[in-house]
Amino acid sequence: MYRIGRDTYARSHTPRSISCDGVGIGAAMSNRGHITSGGKVYGARSDREKKYVDVVSLTSADGLVTPQAVIWDDGRRFAIDKVTDRRQAHSLKVGGTGMRYTILVGGRQTHLWYDDYRGSWFVEARPKT
Repeated sequence: MYRIGRDTYARSHTPRSISCDGVGIGAAMSNRGHITSGGKVYGARSDREKKYVDVVSLTSADGLVTPQAVIWDDGRRFAIDKVTDRRQAHSLKVGGTGMRYTILVGGRQTHLWYDDYRGSWFVEARPKT
């Protein structure tokens, strides 16, 4: 026997689908089990927000994408000194998933994501105060 909320189930029973506002829990869960909706993360504390940015990148003949510069929405351009890592990963601070690039900009390490679903780039930015 085990319990989920007020309900008690025999060991042989496996819940097939739990829904959250009409969305299957598998689709709504990410970020270590926090519920996400529309880029907002519920249940996680973060001092960051998801910010979509323009990126200048090179694509090699074998399909390897290497970002060269990040262009902020106000037109500022930040050259990427070096890409130190690339892997499929989740953004635990702002939600979302994609190819995560660990980059050096001005000697400081940060992360840049390529969201395959939207076909766009985003960063974990500090919100404007």
